[in-house]
Amino acid sequence: MGIEDVDGRAMGVGAADYDNDGFVDIYVANDHTVNYLWHNNAGKGFTDKGTMSGTGFSQAGEATVSMSVDFADYNGDELLDMFISDDNYCSLYKNLGNGIFSDESYPAGISVASGQFVGWSSSFFDYDNDGDADIFKTNGELKHLYGQEDQLFENEGNGKFKDISVEKGPYFKEEYVGRGTCLGDYDNDGDIDIFVVNLDSQSKFLRNNKGNNNNWLTLKLVGETSNKDGIGARIRLTAGGKVQTTQKKSTTGYLSQSDPRIHFGLLKNDVVDKIEIKWPSGKFQVLEKVKANQFLVVKEPK
Repeated sequence: MGIEDVDGRAMGVGAADYDNDGFVDIYVANDHTVNYLWHNNAGKGFTDKGTMSGTGFSQAGEATVSMSVDFADYNGDELLDMFISDDNYCSLYKNLGNGIFSDESYPAGISVASGQFVGWSSSFFDYDNDGDADIFKTNGELKHLYGQEDQLFENEGNGKFKDISVEKGPYFKEEYVGRGTCLGDYDNDGDIDIFVVNLDSQSKFLRNNKGNNNNWLTLKLVGETSNKDGIGARIRLTAGGKVQTTQKKSTTGYLSQSDPRIHFGLLKNDVVDKIEIKWPSGKFQVLEKVKANQFLVVKEPK
């Protein structure tokens, strides 16, 4: 299929259809070498677009110690963006369309806050159910087993993020050698919780206590013609005039597996106007006037 590892040292792998052509692409975050963006050529093979797309190197033009990758539409333009955690300033790749990305980590406010940390597993998620993608980043020293604080970046909705870690509990003042992180609504109360795996220490569980002050909707996809978990399905949700776009992914972060259900924050909207699902099979499904605050099983039309 054309995928070959010339000199990469893969740490994190993510799969999503970044150009919305109906075929899932693959991003490989490499340690100290150029990152790969394997574009899916209509299922016939793959071509590395890492350098040409602007996602092969950091904003400084360097190959960093890249650890993990995640995809989300953080700015609401219906294009899937990427966040890459690494050993210094990280990369927030804004999708400009036409297969081109721009590293917005510095203007977004992430680089300065991240510079003193080594980021491992990092993922987009909506911790406060306000309808946009925030970022949780697990940190830990690279070569020596001493700890660092983890970070929570809140999406301010204007292309910028704010490090609000110390405002969200005493955990964020503690230092651990973090590595893996999984996200999910473990207690089914409508907000996303966090489980962190640390080296040479206890794992930590962070229960989200206030995210469900806003409304939410969680989808479980069941494929019929497509794969049974609906991986690769693209979902477009409209509520209160705001559009959220995401894709069903298999994994996120570094050596981690999160809740497979798809979670949407809805602010104070108690009804979702429309949910549009494009299944991997190509089938298109529309749901309208869906009540908020429920776990909804959606089966692919036969």
